[in-house]
Amino acid sequence: MTTIKKQKPRLIAALELAQMIGTSVRTVMRYRADGRLPAAVDIAGLIRWRLTDIEQWLELGCPDQKSFDDMVQAAGDLDQQGM
Repeated sequence: MTTIKKQKPRLIAALELAQMIGTSVRTVMRYRADGRLPAAVDIAGLIRWRLTDIEQWLELGCPDQKSFDDMVQAAGDLDQQGM
């Protein structure tokens, strides 16, 4: 019997995110404070982003956090409806 392990999402730090989008860590943190990035995960004071969220955010044209959340929700609703 084959078992499938569910992988945990890869988390990235501000430095890696800054490198991905071609900016500084300071700008990444400012974007976070301004709501211009997907929601971050706070693990004991360490700020991280899900790589899958960042990749999807980039594909969607870097919308603000609220718009991104709405787009992800709408896509999930379509998936549940079988569309």
